[in-house]
Amino acid sequence: MARIRKTPSKRLPFTGLKKVWKERVDCRPIFKGRSFFVDSSIHDLDRRAYLSYNLIVHGGTVSWKLDGADILLVDEQKLPSRSIPHLQIAYAHSPDPSLQNLIVLDEQTIWRHVQREIILQPNEPTTKVPMGGSKTGFYRTPFSQADKNNLAFYLSRKIPDKAAGGRYGNKVYEELSENPHKEMQWARRHTWQSWRQHYVKNDTDIDSRISEFVISHPPLNATKYNSDRRVTRRMTRRTSTEKMLKGRD
Repeated sequence: MARIRKTPSKRLPFTGLKKVWKERVDCRPIFKGRSFFVDSSIHDLDRRAYLSYNLIVHGGTVSWKLDGADILLVDEQKLPSRSIPHLQIAYAHSPDPSLQNLIVLDEQTIWRHVQREIILQPNEPTTKVPMGGSKTGFYRTPFSQADKNNLAFYLSRKIPDKAAGGRYGNKVYEELSENPHKEMQWARRHTWQSWRQHYVKNDTDIDSRISEFVISHPPLNATKYNSDRRVTRRMTRRTSTEKMLKGRD
């Protein structure tokens, strides 16, 4: 009988107590190799202390400086935008290179991993969902070269692969204009309709610039748009096939 290969599990077994004491990590080093910064949106001192304690005993480290961390922990409901994706894309546009690859996670993500004893993989690809339709924009506005570069960089973070769809839609530009963080102040120079219309009329040039940014500054999975037109097409084909098969019954 052929042996069945099992997929490696992310769950970690208990290690010996001596090793735990020596390495000063918990029996299940869920956050080993990860450095965290606790955001001021988690303002209660006892809560911050308990969170930091759990990060350390499960193998992580807590940085006292933001630029010394690779993961920022926040209370999403206390953020100005109440949106982690808005903050994530704001850091991608930060003038400080040390912050451009910072991962933003909600505090509850930490507690879920502790409870389930699963290794934290903060930059895993997001699950793609079907994409909705789009409408034509109406506004035309003069754009500076800085505007064009900012738009191309933003789209290179959100939709690095044009085949996934979305660059001609509305949502990605609505999210751009709604982002309240200071790193995204440039987005308020135009309405979301204007940003979209500018891309539609200059897609060849902007797509070329996007490709350059993707190569020179590879985007994090955390910043990418989670909709994919290819998923929609597969679901449509599957539905059509199912209807055809039912018709034969």
